[in-house]
Amino acid sequence: MILSPIHPFFGVITSILILCGMIHFGQKLLTRLGHQTSVVAALGLGMVLISQSLYLLTLNKITINIIYPAAMCLIFMGTRYMYVNRSFLFSIKNAWGNQSKDLVHNPYYLLSVTLMISYVLISFSPPTNADGLHYHLGIPIYLMRSQEWPPLNLWLHGSYGGIGEVFNTLGLVIYAINLGAIIQSISLVAFCYFFTNRFDGNKRCFIHLYILSSPILLFLTTTQKYQLFPQVITALALYFTVSEKKIDKRRFFLICCLLMGAVQLKMSFILTGGVIGLWAFWKAFRDTKLVFVIGLICFVFFFMPRGIWNLGQAPNIELKSFFTPLPTEFLNSSLNYRDNKFWFPFNLFIPESLGKITTIVGFQFLLLFLVRTKNKKFWETIAITLTGMLAVYLFGMSIGRFFYEFILWTAVAFSFLPEKEFKFRRYNRLLFIQGFGIFLGVSYGIISLFPGFFSVAWYEEVMHRTAWEFSAAKWANQSLPENAVVISGLTSVALLSHEFIPTDWLAYKDMKKKYFQEIGLKKPNFIIVKNNSLRSIDLDFGECVGEKYSGPEYFKDATRNPFNSGKEYSVTIYRFYSNLLPTCKKNK
Repeated sequence: MILSPIHPFFGVITSILILCGMIHFGQKLLTRLGHQTSVVAALGLGMVLISQSLYLLTLNKITINIIYPAAMCLIFMGTRYMYVNRSFLFSIKNAWGNQSKDLVHNPYYLLSVTLMISYVLISFSPPTNADGLHYHLGIPIYLMRSQEWPPLNLWLHGSYGGIGEVFNTLGLVIYAINLGAIIQSISLVAFCYFFTNRFDGNKRCFIHLYILSSPILLFLTTTQKYQLFPQVITALALYFTVSEKKIDKRRFFLICCLLMGAVQLKMSFILTGGVIGLWAFWKAFRDTKLVFVIGLICFVFFFMPRGIWNLGQAPNIELKSFFTPLPTEFLNSSLNYRDNKFWFPFNLFIPESLGKITTIVGFQFLLLFLVRTKNKKFWETIAITLTGMLAVYLFGMSIGRFFYEFILWTAVAFSFLPEKEFKFRRYNRLLFIQGFGIFLGVSYGIISLFPGFFSVAWYEEVMHRTAWEFSAAKWANQSLPENAVVISGLTSVALLSHEFIPTDWLAYKDMKKKYFQEIGLKKPNFIIVKNNSLRSIDLDFGECVGEKYSGPEYFKDATRNPFNSGKEYSVTIYRFYSNLLPTCKKNK
């Protein structure tokens, strides 16, 4: 179970030190590459290289536990980074004091700074997202308990695991549970400052509000799902690609690392990362043929290890099996997922209800139609953005959290516009209205979630109110004996204290035989049933399910959104006779 025995405050401090260690490592590499050592670039480069290296080690049971000393080493590096840069921190304090007058007299700047602070604070709150408590945190827990990655035949969503889950594992082994959420909010803030520190006044406020006023950020900054951080990485790579007329081999290596690292965080970024990567390759190829070698080395480092593992897991070897072993039926159902019933592109701007407000990106895209310029870098960025949008629309998921990436990309485009060609001050007023509405939403989130930062008791109370299936999982933990191996009808498996077996394969009848054989190796002795879900479908466990052990107990769906009313559900624990697997029939 992911409740930490230490005070949440120390978990947050530990997370920040790990991130500082990543930045320290990244800045050393950027210096070697002769590149500007910005915080966001260093964080992105350090995170993907360290996490990918640790991923390689986790593929072997002999080296998997290196993740423990690696976490401690990063804390040491982060502490040293803070000490070495203490004078820089004081200079930030002085600069903040000098800019305090701007906060008083400039409402746009005040709102943008307030949103930045709010997103960081809300990322300190307990993990509550359903997907986060399912596989983004569940995979790291399985990894450390079983000393191996979950096999495909046992856990369908376990094949989503990549370097993001390795990074989450770094946090879990030292009780820095919020690490995955904190890196996303901090990278967003660092990205904003990276693009605007050379601008003054209206343009700086415009880009800040353009990036920060999207309703979808209320979701993206509070989850361990790696969506926002790789989007920041691809936007950064886009800027490095467009800002120079030609790309040398060192910059091309940096772009390759960022883009391929983003893909290993979430495979869907192969679409948008591929668009930028191909354009960067073309611009670099005119300068040197060495880019072939650089690209190949990066591909082998980032793709080959996971590709080989995927091929070993795939039931049928196909071209896609190198990138994902997941069955086509599952991938198609994922691509058809919609979190807003309106048709594309209206689902990007209009929520179907107030409870779905965090599924939209906002109206910022519409400001592009007001631009009248001949700026070549602006139109180069827009052309790449439109190509990326088309790729996601045709082959990806046309929903808000995927299209927020293009908010960041178009912000890069606006950064190339001179103030004389676009009336930034006029449109700041429109962005202020949307941004203020988001501020009200994030303020509610802070009031609702942030108290969990102050004590272990409040942390648990927040989890009861807002974390998906937390109350049910805690009841199950208290009810089950210590030696229980559980088949879980609850999706929030990261909350279970016992060895667990997910049930996401039960919706796919063709996998019954292989799934049951894999279960038999684990020898489960209990099964948790939610709303009798395991008995309401054709594919069930038959006589393997024994007598009732505990329950039913009734709970209410926890929710973070006050406009989403929680429904009541029941949870029952049964004994399970794994000796009857795989047929689940008694011998007569």
